[in-house]
Amino acid sequence: MKERQGSCIFPCKCTNGCDTATGDCLNGGTCIDGPPSGHRWNGPACQTGNVAYMKKANQIDEKINHYSRKYPASRAVDGNITSDLKQKHCAHPMTWNKSITAWWKVDLDDTYRIYSVVIYNMENAFWRLDEFRLSVGNSSQSDQLVQCATHSGRVASSASVTTSCEALGRYLEFRRSGIRNDKYVIGLCEVVVIGHRYINCSLCPSSSRCNDVTGCDVCDPGKQQPDCKKQCDDKTYGVNCETPCGHCRDSSPCDVVNGRCSNGCEDWYSLDANCATFIPIPRFDTSARPRVDVLNSSAVVVSWSKATNIPSAVEDHYYYVVWLQVDGGTRVKATQIQHDVHSNRFGSYITGLVYNTHYSVWVEAFRQQDKKHEGGTHTHDAIFKTDCIATSRHDKTSGPCAVCGSSAAALGTVSWIIVAVATFLLGVLLTAVAMLVVFRMRSVNVTTATENEDRKRPSTGNDAVMDDQNYVVLPRVPGKQEDATEDESGYVHPAAVPRRQDQSNVYDVITPTA
Repeated sequence: MKERQGSCIFPCKCTNGCDTATGDCLNGGTCIDGPPSGHRWNGPACQTGNVAYMKKANQIDEKINHYSRKYPASRAVDGNITSDLKQKHCAHPMTWNKSITAWWKVDLDDTYRIYSVVIYNMENAFWRLDEFRLSVGNSSQSDQLVQCATHSGRVASSASVTTSCEALGRYLEFRRSGIRNDKYVIGLCEVVVIGHRYINCSLCPSSSRCNDVTGCDVCDPGKQQPDCKKQCDDKTYGVNCETPCGHCRDSSPCDVVNGRCSNGCEDWYSLDANCATFIPIPRFDTSARPRVDVLNSSAVVVSWSKATNIPSAVEDHYYYVVWLQVDGGTRVKATQIQHDVHSNRFGSYITGLVYNTHYSVWVEAFRQQDKKHEGGTHTHDAIFKTDCIATSRHDKTSGPCAVCGSSAAALGTVSWIIVAVATFLLGVLLTAVAMLVVFRMRSVNVTTATENEDRKRPSTGNDAVMDDQNYVVLPRVPGKQEDATEDESGYVHPAAVPRRQDQSNVYDVITPTA
């Protein structure tokens, strides 16, 4: 049995239930028998059997003839083959105009492939089934029907006759025929039409398999089985119309192909998921509390775990608000963080805090749809004070600044190490620069002294010599130093050179550097 949203394309004809996809009988079940008894269903999905049972029927003069009105046409398809007319399970078509041929007709409500027809006679009325014909077609007009079988000869009282009638059609008509003069009356206790619903495979997709019993195994989106002819109803969409529409606003129908709700969704249903997924109020675990890591006297990091009941299909409809309260005063919105589908934990910086102040902080989860926002549950609050060192973590149970967070402590330790190393390296660098400056200055002094010495030598170009006391002995300059004393070598001793007040052209003693 194939099912579509609770209504069957084909009714199940198995004793122990049917597979909803194939129609096969489950748990060793077999096709059911009847009604009426003795006419067991068979074939694929047990769909071949009495297709006339409880269908709409009518007959000649049913409203004006006493017998036709008392024994209506519907009693010939009630599934009961009792032949006693008094039991009121037989139809009795009849007209007072004996020149008119009596008839009985059933509407099968769709086109069926018919194989055979079994007719049950009433008791004590063998002559009322003599000579008849069966006609089938898709029109209710008798002259549009095509004859598929005839019968001549009598049918015994309370007996039945089976006629082969292979045809396609919606209407089947029984009509008396022949030359007898009692053609104006019929006695029918049951008419069993053996066949199955006929499926036209012409509308099935090329990739679909089809037979005229169970129809197309797959229909294009927006079309429903068995023949892919009808469009999905207002509440289903997609391939074979197997997917129910979501919660469209004002109960409007969805698109039969993709399921989109043209008027939007009911409140708190996600349009991205065809209005099929509910956006619940977000909730934190009952023990949830944010973690606070103090960075300095005016800044902290607040971190927390995500709400526990957020469906993955609608995670983009949620966000978090971090609330801050100063010493029991009015709460303020510190920051807002959008929920991230890829994260299980979130965090945010809070800066601009006042030194040496107690704060409370907590996180509240919100859901949003269009312009609607609704808060859910919030975490417990965490308390901290801004005069703590940068490695402190605060919570209510241990008191402000009482507990050091391992990650923050590690970060603080590393920071102090980095500062110490940087200070040492800076000192080394400054020392090196100072030494380089001193060295360069001394080099410049020596160079300057040498240049001055060169400028003070006599213009004669004679080289001066150094005596044993490390004094430079300069040569005599003729005509310039008459008062100088001369040693045995012919050089003037510097101690004997008189100094003049202006020192402009006097050769001086140069003390060597160490």
